Amino acid sequence: MSSHLPHIENKDGQVELVQPERLLDSELYNRDLGPVPVRDRRWTAFNFAATWIALAHCIPTYMLASALVGVGMSAIGAAATVLLGNALLVVPLLLNAHAGARYGIPFAVQVRAAYGMRGAHVATLIRALVACGWFGIQTWIGGHAVHVFLCVTAPGWAELAQGEWIAFAAFWVLNVAVALRDLSWLRHVENFAAPFVLVMTCALLLWAFDAVGSWSVLVGSLQRGNSLGDVVPAVTATIGFWATVAVSAADISRYAASQREQIVGQGLALPWAMGFYASLAAFVTQATVLVYGDALWDPVRLVAKFRSPVVIGICALTVVLTTLSVNIAANVVSPARAFANAWPKRLSFRVGALVTALAGVCVAPWRLLEEPGRFLFVWLLGTSGPLGAVAGVMIVDYWIVRRRHLALGALYDPDGEYAGVRKSALAATAIGCFVAVIGAFVPVLKPLYDIAFFSGLGASAIAHWAFANARPRRG
Repeated sequence: MSSHLPHIENKDGQVELVQPERLLDSELYNRDLGPVPVRDRRWTAFNFAATWIALAHCIPTYMLASALVGVGMSAIGAAATVLLGNALLVVPLLLNAHAGARYGIPFAVQVRAAYGMRGAHVATLIRALVACGWFGIQTWIGGHAVHVFLCVTAPGWAELAQGEWIAFAAFWVLNVAVALRDLSWLRHVENFAAPFVLVMTCALLLWAFDAVGSWSVLVGSLQRGNSLGDVVPAVTATIGFWATVAVSAADISRYAASQREQIVGQGLALPWAMGFYASLAAFVTQATVLVYGDALWDPVRLVAKFRSPVVIGICALTVVLTTLSVNIAANVVSPARAFANAWPKRLSFRVGALVTALAGVCVAPWRLLEEPGRFLFVWLLGTSGPLGAVAGVMIVDYWIVRRRHLALGALYDPDGEYAGVRKSALAATAIGCFVAVIGAFVPVLKPLYDIAFFSGLGASAIAHWAFANARPRRG
């Protein structure tokens, strides 16, 4: 196929091919990867806002805020940290979302311009590996909820020495089994279970007020002040929470009715939805410090302390259903496709899903969730660096090197101007990753690790710009 397929651009700056059917013959095209026709780009600011509100109300968000309380922040400080981190994240997210809204392309196609057709697999696999880790974390959370549920409903389960590990293994098998079957019913489970997460958190907040005695006592119970050295890595960790979406923002923005709709919807909803739900979780966790003398940052462990089997059972079941639906939709489908696309002759989607599940176990989620500091400053902070490195290359390539111009047809042409591997983009990404994580191993460079997302993004962005100006670029 020809790389230079004619296209049209409307008054809102949206681009589409005049003859999109000519992409059907390309080995790099399928329905999931194809550009969305302008007539089908109908998402308004309300749709984007509703999506982010739904995404924000999940167990990991609760644990993000509660972990901040667990490492010594006040409830107000934790909520403010989450709000600030997500407000900062909006900037790279919207910069990467622009190409999706303009050309109707997903992340996996967008990165072909910067990295080349084969080099793009590196960027998608970095994101996929982080998603694998999230699969393991969510599976451990769900498995623990199964364990608590069985302790209440199955006589003798609590006496099993390895009961929690058995529950984790069973929930892991359930996730894999569901992922290998028809996924259409998961949306119904998610729509049913997601509101219950908010209801459960509000119920825990009512418990907090009742247990502490008054709002003034809860708000006034500051554990200690936080220095700038404490706050900076905490803010960066909150950025790491949604860093995967900042990189792959085009997967959502490709459905935008216009740039304005996605900018307003995402720019306003993301920080405030996260900040609101984080404040609920933070105050509940603050109450556990006053009631139990320790920050119970895992909501399942808090629920397990209640006396009512009915309350424990309902809450645990809510966590199980929500975790199952979100885990597969967010943490299995994308990496499984990335693995399958990277090695199409060896891996199918089903094998890719199994690789995702196994990789999720390899990150040892039980260790990452052992204490709040490990979740924040090892997992979230550590993964934010490589994702920032990818984001830096993408942003500079699209906004500065190419000045927002992409040859839409060439993104699907294996022999076109984006063919092969852009070694300069890979080198820039490697530099960004190195700068972001070196501080975790060299104490004198720890400040770079404390801002891993920004140091990775900045280093890769500067390197990619320098490489692009060192010699004439291709495409």
